[in-house]
Amino acid sequence: VRGLDEDEWNVGAAWRAGRWSAAASASLTSSTQSDNRLIGIGGAFDLTENWVLRADVVSIREEPVGRRARDSIVALAEISFRF
Repeated sequence: VRGLDEDEWNVGAAWRAGRWSAAASASLTSSTQSDNRLIGIGGAFDLTENWVLRADVVSIREEPVGRRARDSIVALAEISFRF
């Protein structure tokens, strides 16, 4: 999109031990149209060599210029197969 003049900052860390893994991240984005913040945490567990259980939670704050800020939370879980 043209004319947004966007800046974005991201930071994150992850940890893995055996069959477990966990991660956390944060993102700040500012542009001429809005400021946004995302903060997330997640984890995964290897059920078997191929099946993985994973879950994430993300907090989102959107602040459009000239409008009220909106807060939301997204949570998801999945079982995936890797080969």
